[in-house]
Amino acid sequence: ALGLHQRQLNILSRGLELLEVGGRLVYSTCSLNPLEDEAVVAAALRKYGGAVELVPLPQELASLGRPGLETWIVTRPCTSGDACWAQPADVPEDLRGKVRASCFPAPPGSPEEE
Repeated sequence: ALGLHQRQLNILSRGLELLEVGGRLVYSTCSLNPLEDEAVVAAALRKYGGAVELVPLPQELASLGRPGLETWIVTRPCTSGDACWAQPADVPEDLRGKVRASCFPAPPGSPEEE
């Protein structure tokens, strides 16, 4: 999931950059991993600030989606250890190149939390 997080963020970012003002972009993945879903959406909301907003599905399409997670943990990549982190500051210095801050839930008070 860590390897796909940045790719998914690049795909979503490119879609948002091509979107006309007032347009609508629907983002969906085939993964249930929050690093490829919620973390990507949260990172895009941080990146684009007030220029984009997250809106719920229309009532007639509500059965096609599921509510997103508000919190998740990030686990240590490619090891047999049980290390996991709740915020970027918890990640050891030597892993910060692999475990990006954008993988974590939005801090309280950020645009995604409003």
